[in-house]
Amino acid sequence: MDTARIGLIGAGFIGEVHLRALAFNRRADVRAIADVNERRAREMAERFHVPRTYTDVRQMLEQERLDGVIIATPDQLHREPAELAAQAGVHIMLEKPIATTVEDAEAIIAAAQRNNVKLMIGFILRFTLPYQQLRQKVVSGEIGTPTMAFGKRTVNASEARRLAGRCTVNDYLSIHDTDTILWNMGTDVESVYAQNGSFVLKEQGLNTPDYYWTMLRFRNGATAVTHSHWAMPAAFPNYPESELLMTGTRGAVHLHLAGQHLWYASDTSYEHPDVSYGFTAEDAGAFRKEDEHFTDCIIEDRQPLVTGVDGLNALKIILAADESIRTGQPVKVSLQPPQQH
Repeated sequence: MDTARIGLIGAGFIGEVHLRALAFNRRADVRAIADVNERRAREMAERFHVPRTYTDVRQMLEQERLDGVIIATPDQLHREPAELAAQAGVHIMLEKPIATTVEDAEAIIAAAQRNNVKLMIGFILRFTLPYQQLRQKVVSGEIGTPTMAFGKRTVNASEARRLAGRCTVNDYLSIHDTDTILWNMGTDVESVYAQNGSFVLKEQGLNTPDYYWTMLRFRNGATAVTHSHWAMPAAFPNYPESELLMTGTRGAVHLHLAGQHLWYASDTSYEHPDVSYGFTAEDAGAFRKEDEHFTDCIIEDRQPLVTGVDGLNALKIILAADESIRTGQPVKVSLQPPQQH
């Protein structure tokens, strides 16, 4: 197999980003698009030269010989197309979050395992160069054992208005930093405590919090905090302002993407590596690397870097944060060890 035959399920905002990314992928042959909005599906098919469109996922899976699908439907609608794809023996790249409930997430994972198909979750930071460079400092042992992390992600209120209460900013933004922290610090999390606030968006008639602060406490005493905010003023850039600070017993790493900044320091050395992407917004940035990884895993029969278990662990943290806000107390969590790649 030299190419993978790919179908797209969900041709909205993020589906279009994947179509841009796939247009640069020589190992991907995009055969069909499925979306309940027939007009939108046809518009995307014409723009990206995709042969066929469908309004019914079942029909697409029955009539097309596909090797993989990218599912970019709204978060709460992930389970059905994922289970249908698994039953058809088609490998799955599923946008984050894996689902909105643990029950749905576990059903998706079980369907993939039962039908022996690959399940990859779309955590884009794992394919973004500065986060990969930070990861290497952790894997190499240069910062020692991680002891603390702080991840931040902020955008202006246009994103909250676009999603109109369909999810929270914690679901939408902080889940990326949650996965990154679990990726680098491990999944031995003991408890989650969270707070949020509703001010700006509430005045605009949106029933969703402006921001979240979420703390993870690990059993070894390490802590991590994620902060997400999507009620910044209109002039604030809509591309997420991203920051991650991680300290360890031997050193520290800090990245701040608004200023294209990354540094690593220990007691004896300091580095400031290049963090330029090498991609532009027009060619879908790190989504190219992500989708190339998915097609490579299909063609070369490899395990994806981001698995269903990774998606389930991050979801459990997000759900625990909401429970903590409701109760005002830390919430105990039990995560699964990451799968071996």
